[in-house]
Amino acid sequence: MIELLFLVISAFALSRNPWTKAFAFEFNLVFGSIAFFVFFVSTVIRHHLKQISFEQSFYSLGYLVAPLSIILISQINGYTCRLDIGFYWFILLPVVSSIFGLSSAHFGSSCSTKLSWKIFMGLLPSLLWMILILGDLYFRPSLFFFHPAFGYFPGPLYDEWIPILPKVISFRLWTLGFSIGLLLLSRNKTRRHAIALLLPLLVVFLFRSHFGWSFSHKDIRNKLGNELTIYPMTLYYSNRSFSTEQKARRYLRSLSYYLHEITTELDLDIRSIEPMAIYVYPDANIKQFLTGTRYTAVGHPLQRSVHIVKEPVYQSLLPHELTHIVSAAFGPKPFNINFNVTILEGLATAIEGKQGSLSVHEWARAMIHFKTLPNLKHLLGSTAFFSEAPKKAYLASGSFCKWLLDTKGASLFKEYYQTNNFEKVYHETMAGMIDKWIQFLKLRPLTNLQLRSAETSLKQKPVFSRSCPHDVADMYQHFLRCDDQKLCQSEALAKAYIFSNDDPSIGLHLAKQYLSSSQLDCAQQLTMTLLENKTMTDSQQFQAKLLSADIWFLNGNFKRAKKQYDALKSDQNNVFVDSLDLRTKLITLDRATLREILSSRESQTSWMFYHPDFFFSSLSTLSVHGDNYLKLLKNFDLILSKNIHKPRDFETSIHIARIYEILGQNEKALKFYEEALIKAPTEGFRIQIERDQNRLRFVNQTL
Repeated sequence: MIELLFLVISAFALSRNPWTKAFAFEFNLVFGSIAFFVFFVSTVIRHHLKQISFEQSFYSLGYLVAPLSIILISQINGYTCRLDIGFYWFILLPVVSSIFGLSSAHFGSSCSTKLSWKIFMGLLPSLLWMILILGDLYFRPSLFFFHPAFGYFPGPLYDEWIPILPKVISFRLWTLGFSIGLLLLSRNKTRRHAIALLLPLLVVFLFRSHFGWSFSHKDIRNKLGNELTIYPMTLYYSNRSFSTEQKARRYLRSLSYYLHEITTELDLDIRSIEPMAIYVYPDANIKQFLTGTRYTAVGHPLQRSVHIVKEPVYQSLLPHELTHIVSAAFGPKPFNINFNVTILEGLATAIEGKQGSLSVHEWARAMIHFKTLPNLKHLLGSTAFFSEAPKKAYLASGSFCKWLLDTKGASLFKEYYQTNNFEKVYHETMAGMIDKWIQFLKLRPLTNLQLRSAETSLKQKPVFSRSCPHDVADMYQHFLRCDDQKLCQSEALAKAYIFSNDDPSIGLHLAKQYLSSSQLDCAQQLTMTLLENKTMTDSQQFQAKLLSADIWFLNGNFKRAKKQYDALKSDQNNVFVDSLDLRTKLITLDRATLREILSSRESQTSWMFYHPDFFFSSLSTLSVHGDNYLKLLKNFDLILSKNIHKPRDFETSIHIARIYEILGQNEKALKFYEEALIKAPTEGFRIQIERDQNRLRFVNQTL
């Protein structure tokens, strides 16, 4: 009964932990690992003491009902996610791991009469598999792995969508077959049968890439199909990522600029950088299947490789990921990587310099304002990094590292990165240096725009403090599979909203979806509910009021809608100036067009020829990253020539520059980047625009 006690205590403890309290993947991953060891150790000891028979040991699998009941009872307190998915994971992870633990125990017990050798031989298959995994993680690009005892690790867990993929099911079926083979091997009468079963399983394992259990660099390169080298970088890509070699070469030249910028910042000779591979995947799902991460860009210092989904180069996280690779030149031996995550990610974020519209220092200054700045000394503990919301952890550490680089120089920082000895390198206490950094931040001005830009992100909870994050992510994935079927999309978002425990950001997305699918009553009711939500940020409140005004307009209450638009325009914290300008002009002059825009939530371009005065005020509402902008691009110069003398704000100038860069007209893009730089409202925008200008000049010189 001792194993039952261990299982119950473990399940109870996990049900109280924020990371594992939901009956979802994390609980089953950790509990499955515990169950393997509990069943293995108890079975070996009982077998050694001759207290249990072969058949009786498998009756003990019934003990799993007790911990299952514990975690299900804990869900009554309001943290109920999709129990069906939890059951599937429970079968695939704890149940199969328990069977493997029992089988390993019987195999080890048959190999020796000494208890120590029984334990060693029983654990030998798991140990050999762990060595294989470590080798794969070192030499192969995949960040996910499978293990008979632990089940399935999907890669970095900040990717919230963790589906039950066919490769998971196939491997756990293989594990069951392997477990049966070990059982047959443990008995003299059935060893021939064991060999007959284990040999085919070994053959299957040798072809594991075909089952998706692990992939080599060669596998991924063959999957992508194309490569291009500009020393020290080789770009691997598919025709879906770049339709011509010229486009791939232009992209790779941009990466060469980023590499030049990073080595200059860190005072390194670019010739000292070892060759690296850049893998550009055509979409997130292919990337997840091959590497274990979906949207998360990965810079792998051990393998000198970067894995990223194709995106416009000016939006790319490549400066961040390339910094991980470059830092290997001065990383701690023997792996050339600093395993303190705060320093590792802090350096990369510092070189990136900004996220979104704000610089790393602007983000950190906003954290001080909202009283959400992490305790950096605590954060520098290698595991404490994951206890914070990712946004805050990355940006606070990035600001501190950027401040160290700028005030103390790259040479000292590289020494600190290599030794992890702060006081020895800087001759000051870490607490004292952090105080100086905070004082530096407090002297920086803080505008309403900066606060609006930062508020929603900084008040976001860590992923496992949010309700049912995997189920919310699964509903968003279902939303993407709806293929623009409005009702299907609305239903998916509604379920995500319920799973999230009425998260305002998801509620706003759902309200917009109701509006675009002409479910105006649903949109109005949800918007009213959101406006009563006291947890909403000022920015979210503003968006909800804007949605409410849009709904009044679509319901024919033009006066009330215009009054609300005008009130929002006069708000000094308004960051939707262009969008409101478009609404207030069209509500007076062309209600039909405004109705078309609001109800479809897609950017229409044909009406611009009839209303060219609205061109600039509508630019910020256009998407320049999808099919919606293709019609605009064909006639862009014509539209622009009709409006060339119109006054332009920052958003308009930057959109024009982006479009010209997409068109490959770099000289025109540079002209509008220069115009945007003069009007840039934040340091983050200035950093990005200056980087884009330098990158385009570099590309022009090297092509």
